[in-house]
Amino acid sequence: MIFEVLILSLIQKEYLNIKINIEDIPQLRIRKAKQEELKSLKTIALKIVKNMNANGLQLWNEYYPAEELKGLIEQEKLYVCEEDNNIVSFFALFDDEVSSSSFK
Repeated sequence: MIFEVLILSLIQKEYLNIKINIEDIPQLRIRKAKQEELKSLKTIALKIVKNMNANGLQLWNEYYPAEELKGLIEQEKLYVCEEDNNIVSFFALFDDEVSSSSFK
């Protein structure tokens, strides 16, 4: 199965149309984040901030999003992606119109 994904590349400031073969993607398990994972998730967020800053993207800092994660877990809006029982990514899902209006 092939998926087409439209991605906004913040580094290149352009949209990239990428075709992804689902068989080429490692098997990821997606689930809600747990409070006991907060420290690990903050570490991941701070690594992302460091990488973004190194590439001239000053969108996040040492407080955001790391300090927001606890509340997102409590609200059951934060999800993790696992590969071989290791967290490799996380994301938040919102169902309010304020957040969704940011995406076209």
